Amino acid sequence: MRSRLLGGLLCIGLAGIPVWAHAETGVTDNEILIGEVLMLSGPASFIGKSAAAGSKLAIAEINANGGIHGRPLKGIYEDDGYVPARSVTAARRLVELEEVFAVTGTTGGSGVTAIMPVLEEAGVPTIV
Repeated sequence: MRSRLLGGLLCIGLAGIPVWAHAETGVTDNEILIGEVLMLSGPASFIGKSAAAGSKLAIAEINANGGIHGRPLKGIYEDDGYVPARSVTAARRLVELEEVFAVTGTTGGSGVTAIMPVLEEAGVPTIV
């Protein structure tokens, strides 16, 4: 169920990417980079690991069906351990170093609250 929901959200969020969007950050002729900030360590890591598994499944399904405008998605996962300061560092890494097109599937209210200013300032589409 979660993977279908995530897949649907990814499709909705990315369906508007025009064919010429390869000039966008995180979009090349060969792939579209999607980032996630998840709690992959710490006491709540089971939540983040489950979310990452669902995301990977959705990405695999989308890619098996031709990707988005012929471009496969590539997921890049950052661990914040459910610590807001680490969430901000992870979001900056996704935006500045990995240069992702969008951020999806971020878990945890405090982490989302912490990273939204980073993502908004960078103009990165976000689905949480």
